[in-house]
Amino acid sequence: MPQLTAMRILLFRTDRLGDVVISSTMVEATRRAYPKATVFFCAKQAYGPLLFAPDEAQYFLPWEAQTAQSLAAGNFDLSIHLHPDPACAQLAAEAGIPQRVGYANDAQWLTQTIPYNKDAGLIHERDYCLELVQAVLPEVREASQPKLPLTPWSIFRAEPTIVIHCGSFGAKAKLPPALLAQLAKAAIDSGQLPQSGPAKVALIGTPEERHIADDTAAAIRQLGIPVENLAGDLPLPGLAEFISRAALFIGRDSGPAHIAAATGCPTFCIFPVTRSDVFPARWHPLGEHVQVFEVPAKPWPWQKNAAAAEKAFHRIDHSAITNSLSSILQRSYTSE
Repeated sequence: MPQLTAMRILLFRTDRLGDVVISSTMVEATRRAYPKATVFFCAKQAYGPLLFAPDEAQYFLPWEAQTAQSLAAGNFDLSIHLHPDPACAQLAAEAGIPQRVGYANDAQWLTQTIPYNKDAGLIHERDYCLELVQAVLPEVREASQPKLPLTPWSIFRAEPTIVIHCGSFGAKAKLPPALLAQLAKAAIDSGQLPQSGPAKVALIGTPEERHIADDTAAAIRQLGIPVENLAGDLPLPGLAEFISRAALFIGRDSGPAHIAAATGCPTFCIFPVTRSDVFPARWHPLGEHVQVFEVPAKPWPWQKNAAAAEKAFHRIDHSAITNSLSSILQRSYTSE
């Protein structure tokens, strides 16, 4: 292996948006420890402009475009696979990357592995990634909070006071529109949000989440609060900058919550706990101003996780969740 100072290092994380935002912290951590190394990051193509500014775009590799030949042309000395993915590990092996480090799940394609013990959830996902990186790059001491470039995208006519993500990944349970409307009203009525003029709410999400956003918008309008439904309208590269202009983000554990926290926007994350390996200790958004409201939602043996979470959302105690919301507002906007 060449001297570490001159290495070309490729970090892989090819799964979900929130997981990728968390794992992207390894790029800066590795660069800080090995400033003469060249560090690249490979993820789904759509995430590139969100994670890397235009002047850093050459260090992002879109996963969908990679072949053994393209990776071989990169002359990488080391690949680190931050999450088990046999297709990814196999491609790195076929590309002839001499040192390939990851989890024992993909051992047949890797040259060095550590046990996969993330399901225990004893530490945050970022710190699990750090443990893996340290197995081969011991000088990487710590990882900071995620940081995202803020690409301007002007679509909202004025600054949004509150940004709400109504959806969730795939078939996961969606937050009830009435609950989100009540939280928006509670935040506005608290008088703690910085704002000039009437409060404004913006709803974000994918095109597939437009219908739930329509329902949420209707519930918010019934409370007399101006709201604009932008679900499906905002491109991912501009999402971080858009959320950064808000005084508050509200949503469940999802990619947009991780984006919001990374921008420094005060983030209120509603987190249903349906599985022993998916809970806030491992997956909470990382940021200075984050409040997680945990919702116990363990399913019965015959229930699906989404059904259990949906029932749990409707059982949330109003005073408990509004008190939790007030906590993040006080920490973010009340002077010492």
